[in-house]
Amino acid sequence: MKKAQNTLRIGLFLVFMISFLACEKNEENISSEKKITINNCTNCHELKGVDYPLIFKGNFEQEISKNNGLFIACQNDNDSIYDFFVLQKDNNNYPEIGIVTELYLYKDAFYVKSNNIWLMFALENVEIEKSFSNIIHPENITYGYGVAHSTEPTTNSKTNGGLSGYISRFISSTTTCDSGGEGSSSCSISIQNQSCNVECSYGYYACCNARVLGGLSCKCYKK
Repeated sequence: MKKAQNTLRIGLFLVFMISFLACEKNEENISSEKKITINNCTNCHELKGVDYPLIFKGNFEQEISKNNGLFIACQNDNDSIYDFFVLQKDNNNYPEIGIVTELYLYKDAFYVKSNNIWLMFALENVEIEKSFSNIIHPENITYGYGVAHSTEPTTNSKTNGGLSGYISRFISSTTTCDSGGEGSSSCSISIQNQSCNVECSYGYYACCNARVLGGLSCKCYKK
């Protein structure tokens, strides 16, 4: 009887040890997965307590429009999506923008890596995100009254003229709003595979509409 009890105790001890080691291994796996997730998102580990950025890489092109807006287009690596980023501004005193290789989008700002220098384009009075505070110099910060982001399939964008076509649609959009309108500081709209959103500074209102030469437009207007 005593021998059977000892055997039972030994068996239970072995089960406990196996379970303990299994838990240790699982915890290591979970920890490794977290590290992998963090390492896949540059600077994300420094952004505790705030929303993670959207990170864009691909083929970029940019243009400053006749009404002083900065337009940056990104075609993703598999050529399926066009993303457009816009800073609306009263004048055209922008820093020199060379070859863009990376873009980080936050709610009220986007950060552009150009010729290995980081530039910030944001709504007025928006503070630099912590992860960029040590790499963006004051002379590389440009403020405006509107920050917009649009996404559409490459097929639509090419049919509508790519970046130049998007700029034409953006400039020619009407003040009739399907979303937003006077009193709104932001708006967004999404139809099929297209979407856009915009954030506006004080003194301007957000207007999003879908009646712009077959595309969407989200922009800011002076009150």
